[in-house]
Amino acid sequence: MAAAVGAGFLTACTLVLPWFHISGRARSSIDLISSAGALDVIGGGTRLLVVALWLLLPVLVAVAMLLYAAQRSTASAILIGLVGAVVLAVLAVGLVVDGVTLAWGAAVAAVCAVVAVSCAMMDMMSQRGRA
Repeated sequence: MAAAVGAGFLTACTLVLPWFHISGRARSSIDLISSAGALDVIGGGTRLLVVALWLLLPVLVAVAMLLYAAQRSTASAILIGLVGAVVLAVLAVGLVVDGVTLAWGAAVAAVCAVVAVSCAMMDMMSQRGRA
């Protein structure tokens, strides 16, 4: 489970890396949300919701780390799996949007998220086998 928590932490750290190339410039996922808000692509309550949910990912990883320290590995694995799945879903959306290409940070995020999800799933399966 330590590997899942570590990979989840690294996944959260990748939010500040350049994920997407848009208009010839590399942008992190947080930059992209900020730019979308400034251009009124998303606004008002939707912008607030997107920012809050995206910034909730590191908080979920922190909670998962606390749960792991409290020996609640199943709950921790669920949170880490959720974070990894959300990051992979956002990267998949970035792949299909026209005019957007993935930057090097997206590859790092994808690897960390896949490792996090895989390790979390393995831990949950091993917990099920012990019960």
